[in-house]
Amino acid sequence: MKKKTLRKIILTSAASSIFIPSVVAAAANTKPPAVSSPQFNLSEEIITATKTPQKLSQVNADVTVITKKQIEQHHYKNVFDALSDVPGITIKKYGPIGYEATNSLCLNGSPNIVVLVNGVKQNPPGLTGCTGAQILSMYNDMGNIERIEILHGSASTLYGADAEGGVINIITKKFKNPATIIKGSYGNFNTAKYSFETQGLSSDQNLSYRFFYQGDKQGNYRDGKGITWSPHQHDSTISIALNQKLNGGLDDLNFSFNQTKYISKYGALWETGKFADFTQKNYTFRWQHEFDATSSNQLSFSKNYLENNFISENTDLTVSNLNFSDQFNKKIGKHLLSFGFEHNEDNADKIPYAVINSASSITSALYLQDQYQANNNFSFTSGIRYTNNTIFGKHYSPSFTIGYTQGKAHLYSSYTGYYLVPTLYQLYAPSGNVNLKAESGNTKSLGMIYKFDNKNNLTANYFVRHSKHIINYNYSTSHYANLPGENITSGWNMNFNHRFDSFWSSNVSYTHTSFPNGIEYLPSSQYNIGLNYQNRSFEANLTGSGYIDIATPHLSTPALPTNTYWLWNFNANYKLTSNKSIYLSINNIFDKYYANCSNVAWGSPEQWWTNPGRSIIVGFKYQF
Repeated sequence: MKKKTLRKIILTSAASSIFIPSVVAAAANTKPPAVSSPQFNLSEEIITATKTPQKLSQVNADVTVITKKQIEQHHYKNVFDALSDVPGITIKKYGPIGYEATNSLCLNGSPNIVVLVNGVKQNPPGLTGCTGAQILSMYNDMGNIERIEILHGSASTLYGADAEGGVINIITKKFKNPATIIKGSYGNFNTAKYSFETQGLSSDQNLSYRFFYQGDKQGNYRDGKGITWSPHQHDSTISIALNQKLNGGLDDLNFSFNQTKYISKYGALWETGKFADFTQKNYTFRWQHEFDATSSNQLSFSKNYLENNFISENTDLTVSNLNFSDQFNKKIGKHLLSFGFEHNEDNADKIPYAVINSASSITSALYLQDQYQANNNFSFTSGIRYTNNTIFGKHYSPSFTIGYTQGKAHLYSSYTGYYLVPTLYQLYAPSGNVNLKAESGNTKSLGMIYKFDNKNNLTANYFVRHSKHIINYNYSTSHYANLPGENITSGWNMNFNHRFDSFWSSNVSYTHTSFPNGIEYLPSSQYNIGLNYQNRSFEANLTGSGYIDIATPHLSTPALPTNTYWLWNFNANYKLTSNKSIYLSINNIFDKYYANCSNVAWGSPEQWWTNPGRSIIVGFKYQF
């Protein structure tokens, strides 16, 4: 008891020593920030919606951008955590430690999402219902991210079968100046993190490199009810990147290697402690060539490995993915044509308790897209994708989008077909079903982007998705199954951004989604609120997320502690000098008792994987 009390005193004192002087200094420094708030940069170019650069204010899709500034201000642990602040995304976590292979993420009510890094596909073979979630939870190199683009809605024409719910594209930074950065942080629940990164340029600035290493640990945590959970985890991440420019910049060659390793002791209160180590590796090569002002090409190769060793259960899960793609772009008059080829191989060498020891699936695809700018007001984009899978055969996925710009408003409407084959896990795991059918359907959407002035903008979107043979986990049979008949998922969202003055800004968003019967553990409504303050040396933000009316199975006892809850987080950053800064983060400010996942359907009442209560973290950054 004395040790816990002493720890609280030390943490509170450390937080106060950072936060109070920061506020005093911030009040004295009344100069406005050097740049405008990232939430209002509608002129920023994005590439995910069409695989070619477009201004955010003119894109014909529902797109959210997490900027590098937001990442720096919030100190997210990984991309998975960063996405928890995005409207329309639902995070489902079995607690903070040890369940990276089981945690899931849903976008527009679907767990089927394509994950990209610089446009190169990273999805491993699906381990559970949510493809790509483990990759996101193991992407810890947050300091190398320029922005994260989230495309809401089906995008199978460009990105393939997994893009039913949307696409998450991680865009990394381009090296500009040599630098070495050291970071460290410490918090309650035995949380500690340290990292080292260095980057440099050759004398002619054509060759650049970057090396990153991070280690962090987590220990026992207390949930919002004061109950102590006893997991432990040690993580390590290594990233290496090389970039070479040739022919005066017409050729851009990029190689990257990333590895994250987790060693965990985990388990629920009602389970015997489990031990596991998870390793994720990725090798990516990308070659971009510009023929002339109207023609360009990108060739990429990516190899992903996931090795999950469940030591206490004496089982292994080893999967790999190989992806090869090429896209050629040609500007002809008012048309921008994109033609691409993609080859994807999924291999599962070991599936725990599976009916077979190994499995594989190969998918090849061709796609064609035409972007036509009719005049200053109207734009049209059409495309089609041909997909051939070795297990489920051939399919065509068409798409069509129209955009209209008039004054301060941009309106768009789209139709996109999608086609989703079952994952190897859904087919062959103990909970699998070899008789699953491929899921298919289409998504229609209607949206608006309206810029009132330099201080206010509004975005809104409505979608409806018609699906046949939805692949879903059946809690009654404990197996995956296709939902019968045609099912409809629909939803709408609104996001309003307001800048009060040079220092203060805010954002408010609301998302509502209607699901077919049988889709569980997703909220019908979601609120996201942010209040931000920034001057030249001090930044602070308060964020709130509300999850309303979460759908759960009909059981004799509650499937979750609560089906409606709010979470509030606070971050403060203070720049001591041009190369030194410190920060304070308070997560779950009001110590909310909540859970995303439940064992009640198979076990006893109140068997919930509850998440941590209030946590406080202090950290520093030193650059030289």
